[in-house]
Amino acid sequence: MMINPNKVILAMDTNNLNKAIDIIKNIDSNIIFKIGMEFFYSFGFEGIEKVKNIRPRSKIFLDLKLHDIPNTVSKAIMPLIEKVNPYMMTLHATGGSVMMKKVVTTVKEIPKNERPLLLGVTVLTSLDSKSLLELGWLEDVNKNVIKYALLCKEAGLDGIICSALEIEKVRKVCGDKFIIVTPGIRLKTNSNDDQARVVTPLDAFNKGSNYIVIGRPIMNSIDPKKELSKILNSS
Repeated sequence: MMINPNKVILAMDTNNLNKAIDIIKNIDSNIIFKIGMEFFYSFGFEGIEKVKNIRPRSKIFLDLKLHDIPNTVSKAIMPLIEKVNPYMMTLHATGGSVMMKKVVTTVKEIPKNERPLLLGVTVLTSLDSKSLLELGWLEDVNKNVIKYALLCKEAGLDGIICSALEIEKVRKVCGDKFIIVTPGIRLKTNSNDDQARVVTPLDAFNKGSNYIVIGRPIMNSIDPKKELSKILNSS
């Protein structure tokens, strides 16, 4: 099975701009580039512009996981959209329904064709049941993810970020139109790194994921283009 490159998101998690630029130039598939905190706090808007200059038609996933009081987040999101024009953006579902609803209302002022997809972060894939208990959450990861997924949908978000292990349960309660983006993707030969809940690319799509996110296996590869090819052609 050939995976659609438009459904693959590369997490550009690096504080080495030359490395990021070399990888972007090396990869010729039309994938989505995810700009997270490490890249953004290191290089800011100028770094994103450099990515766009190299790959002007590529989509940007701005993954800053916004989380603060409703007024702060709704005001902070507008300059990000205006300067970056992202395809996707993330909010922490733990910011609550009022925060998410206020952001949705703010973003609706933007023309529909310029509006980013708003995705809620549910339970980070680095967290397991023990971690959740430490935080005072329900021990069952699935129950937490479903609870936050429903909260995101009711608030008007376009979808969520969750592990592929929770996809089928989320689909059941949120429907087929709700977007699911899946991090924690690894080939069988890859290390899990600090991810506690991981699956292969094909497994994620077979379970119903709309997009998959993969970072270190490509970013740390000697040959990123070859590693991406393995993912696109994985079985």
